[in-house]
Amino acid sequence: MDINEIFPIKLEKKLKKQAGDLFEEIKAASYDAEKLRERLKLFLTSPVYNLYYYTVTESQIDTTAVNYQNVIAWSKTKQIYRFDENLWNTIQTVEKVEVHCAVFQLLPFPAFWIDRNFENGFVGCMVNHLDGELWLSFYRDDDITSYLKIYYPNTTDGKTVEELLKEYDVPEWFLRNLRAALNAVIYLCTVEPDVKTTRIELPKTAAKPAKKSAKQAGKKNILKVANVGENVGRIIREYEERERRTSASSIGTGGKGVAKSPHIRRAHYHSFWTKQNGEKQLIVKFLSPIFVHGDTDEDIKTTIRKRSKK
Repeated sequence: MDINEIFPIKLEKKLKKQAGDLFEEIKAASYDAEKLRERLKLFLTSPVYNLYYYTVTESQIDTTAVNYQNVIAWSKTKQIYRFDENLWNTIQTVEKVEVHCAVFQLLPFPAFWIDRNFENGFVGCMVNHLDGELWLSFYRDDDITSYLKIYYPNTTDGKTVEELLKEYDVPEWFLRNLRAALNAVIYLCTVEPDVKTTRIELPKTAAKPAKKSAKQAGKKNILKVANVGENVGRIIREYEERERRTSASSIGTGGKGVAKSPHIRRAHYHSFWTKQNGEKQLIVKFLSPIFVHGDTDEDIKTTIRKRSKK
């Protein structure tokens, strides 16, 4: 794996180089919207940085703010998810996400990168979660191109994800990208996602003049690359191959002796509320496709380690 080709790392290096000595100031102001805009306006209009200079617009400031906030949030988790092709195609069969928007409170990390090609040439999606907001940013050509901030009520009587999507007037191609990304996000929020993570120690960057605590100085720079769906994807492939063989056999015998042709029942999410310490908590489960072979139904079974709460 070429670390330098991982998109969030490339983007982080680009922004640091672009902002130069202002990067640390931008980073320090990333959680204060007003201060962040001040720093970015100075950055974008200064001839020293050779960006927009006098032509900067409010829209450009907004987009640049999201760009830096995404990278700064991701740099704290350095989490990447790569989905098995078969699992990805399977979760995309969930056409309507009738899951309560409280599902976003179950995210395994507050910021992560979905390493996956999307429609219209996008090379991935950055997911950034703040209180009551889920940011989905799609990147292309080393920069942000399209993003949406989904605002949702932090209550147990709020809307479903499907109802939230209806509130946004976006082009059809962008809506398809949103649905694809959200299906991936919600799968990661389920009780037992099929996730296997590899930890990679990144080379240390040049020492900064600012003093670090002993704890910070000893902290390793770890990139976490998670393969999602290795087990489930393998089982899906095995069943699909069995289905092809069974179908071919049925055709070869004229269809005699087969009560019902093999097919796959669509995957879906199942969610319900439970009480823990007197508070309502949403539980979401991903129900794998059921492969129907003749008169028997066989659900995908996998052995997956339970995810501990971060």
